[in-house]
Amino acid sequence: MSQLKRKLRQRTEKAGIPPGTLQFSGEKRVESVLITRYEYDTGAWDERHATSLDEIGTEKRLNSVLWINIDGLHQTDVIATIGERYQIHPLVLEDILHTDQRPKLENYGHYLYLVVKMFEERDKDGSVGSEQISFILLGDILITFQEKPGDVFDPIRQRIRKNQGILRKETADYLLYALLDVLVDRYFAILEKIDETVDAIDASMSEQPSETILEEIHDAKRTLIFLRKNAWPLREVLYECRNRDNPMIGATTKTYFKDVYDHCIHVLDTLEIMKDLLSEMTELFLTRSSNRTNETMKFLTIISTIFMPLSFIAGVYGMNFLAMPELKWEYGYPVILGAMGGITLLMIFLFKRKRWF
Repeated sequence: MSQLKRKLRQRTEKAGIPPGTLQFSGEKRVESVLITRYEYDTGAWDERHATSLDEIGTEKRLNSVLWINIDGLHQTDVIATIGERYQIHPLVLEDILHTDQRPKLENYGHYLYLVVKMFEERDKDGSVGSEQISFILLGDILITFQEKPGDVFDPIRQRIRKNQGILRKETADYLLYALLDVLVDRYFAILEKIDETVDAIDASMSEQPSETILEEIHDAKRTLIFLRKNAWPLREVLYECRNRDNPMIGATTKTYFKDVYDHCIHVLDTLEIMKDLLSEMTELFLTRSSNRTNETMKFLTIISTIFMPLSFIAGVYGMNFLAMPELKWEYGYPVILGAMGGITLLMIFLFKRKRWF
């Protein structure tokens, strides 16, 4: 089932359900929900893992930053508990559980809600997969929701553990920036793989074009469209983060959001360039295929044209009428063969002179 059909089916199944109903509509990717808690400041950090919010705790030290990450969305009671604890609107919780959301940013007064896509390259078929990541920023608390364990945030976790850079000196809005920056950087890693595919296609076209090239070009263009579909609204989200007058994001952090916004613009420009390049490759392949077909038809036409007078002569003397004097002539056969050969040579000479081959 294609991604579009899957999304349409999820929306169809949702029809008639009251707004704010917590019903998971994505793919179950993990058996049990895992909650990870990171609390840090300039002097210390703490990391805990549990399967419920009560086990992990929600209290934090004064002036520290708390990052709660939830892996797995199918246990709606866990999501409901988080919503009650932090007074999150039911419509936000509903969006978190529906994993086909468009990247967006919503301001609910005492917190921000963001949803973006994280991309991964699948080793088996080389295709690009996606996972929805939801963020809720409440002052010095950042809550992230993922469909499954495993992400691109390990460099951020290492910076927290080892106190590298300025991360542990900043507030939760800077942590949000750092996570979004890693997600945008992931685009470049995917684009680098696609660029290698484009180079391979270009080399194949130069050496020995085959019909499989069109399939490879189509797959690459489909991946680019998929990436652009999510990168374009992400650009809008980052633009709002850097420009919106919102107390949740400080003036200093907005400067960093401008940087990741520029990265997103670069991603979009690269996507457009690659898309145009693949379109040109498609046109070039079709032009070469048409030229090869024309050359083949030209060769066959020349052969057919040469044999037309020969077939006419052979047809005339193949009628076997008794009144044909040439049939009883001793030199009739070699003369006719010579005439055929002469006509053939003359036509070949004329074709070469006109540079038809």
